Amino acid sequence: MPIQTNYPGIYSSSQTSSQENQFKGQVESALGKIAEGGSGNSLLQGLKAFNARENRNVIIKEIPPTDQPNTFAILERVMNFEIERLHFQASGS
Repeated sequence: MPIQTNYPGIYSSSQTSSQENQFKGQVESALGKIAEGGSGNSLLQGLKAFNARENRNVIIKEIPPTDQPNTFAILERVMNFEIERLHFQASGS
């Protein structure tokens, strides 16, 4: 179950309910380090604005030790968007 972090629109989700608070703490610590830098803070503010405007959330999920980190779902959506955009441009519409 995703848990709201101290950063609006950003949630954490652990593997087990017994570790939710511990994982949330790790996520908030990492987000705090990101927020300390100028570009990192801008990134988090941009996510906050995007989340509010598009009614979307970011969920940082803990993965099992046997899995590798990935961004396939996001990359797939971006690639599909780019293909549609290029097709639209090529058709002259």
